[in-house]
Amino acid sequence: MFCSACGTANTDTAKACRVCGEPLAREDHWKKWVTAVRKWADKRAKLLLLVLWVLFASAVPAIHFYGASQEFEITGELLYKLEEADTPDVRPVAGARIEVFEDKGKGFLNSRYSLLLVRRSELEMGPGVYDSKVDIMLSPLKLAPLSRMNWGWWEGERLRNCGWASQLFKESQQTPAVYATTNTNVSGHFWLKLKRGKYFITAESQVPSFWRLEDDPIHRPDTSAPVTGSAFWCIPVTVTGNTKVVSAEPECSP
Repeated sequence: MFCSACGTANTDTAKACRVCGEPLAREDHWKKWVTAVRKWADKRAKLLLLVLWVLFASAVPAIHFYGASQEFEITGELLYKLEEADTPDVRPVAGARIEVFEDKGKGFLNSRYSLLLVRRSELEMGPGVYDSKVDIMLSPLKLAPLSRMNWGWWEGERLRNCGWASQLFKESQQTPAVYATTNTNVSGHFWLKLKRGKYFITAESQVPSFWRLEDDPIHRPDTSAPVTGSAFWCIPVTVTGNTKVVSAEPECSP
């Protein structure tokens, strides 16, 4: 035990310094034990914090990777509503080709795909009310000018117009990559597995249609001669979990 006044070494049992006579302060053994335990606990606590930090730092990338790579089930049903007279007839679309594209926020404005949808709207009317000036706007499509068509040609074009939709949709997405593909079964159902994100689920198929009566003032359908026409669906989907998709409204149809 050292003297606090002169620094002289004394025995552990001495009560005063043997040189200067300064009383020696005796430290109780239990205080030494408490100090030792506290130092041991501090070291262990620092070690534990370091281990926890390492575990957390390694877990965050793993959690992120799991969330990014996790796939969810998409259950879909594709339908088509056929307007015959005043009675809508909703039918499943069997054998439709399904393709999935990631939604990269490109949009369709000012694309040839958007022009095809305009052309489809014009074809819903008849050649008698068509404005030939629209041909100029539709010229980038490089399809037959509507102003030159008689009734039979017009109706045939109405039925096949949307057959170009899939090709022009891909063009509007600028080098798109097909994320997944499948086909609908006989009841119009399809199944996909997609990761979290935003997608366009597209489908193309031939669907039941009809010729319209030329001499009828409102061009009612001629149900005695059923035909088929091209239809194209573009369904935007945000996937955050298992999702059910049902669509009876094609974006482009005869």
